[in-house]
Amino acid sequence: MRRALLVLVALAAFGCDNGPYCGQPADVTGRLIPYCDDPRQEPVCDEPGMEAHYEDTAMGVRLVGGRRAICDIEDEIVCPMGTVGEAYCITDPEL
Repeated sequence: MRRALLVLVALAAFGCDNGPYCGQPADVTGRLIPYCDDPRQEPVCDEPGMEAHYEDTAMGVRLVGGRRAICDIEDEIVCPMGTVGEAYCITDPEL
């Protein structure tokens, strides 16, 4: 019984990553779409020396200091060229 409990705790610790992932195909090309666990969040990557966030501008709410993450040809979440660090999820105020 103890062994089963340890296995469940280990799986919970390593298997529950709230980071972004590649989900269902976007269109007929089969390219996957990056998602976050929370439907109000969006996967982003930081630009050098900045942190991705949303700002309310005269043209509406827009992403500043980063760019949206993408899914590569191997269906892995990646950051676009020119960004730094790992992809992570932030809340989109418009959703």
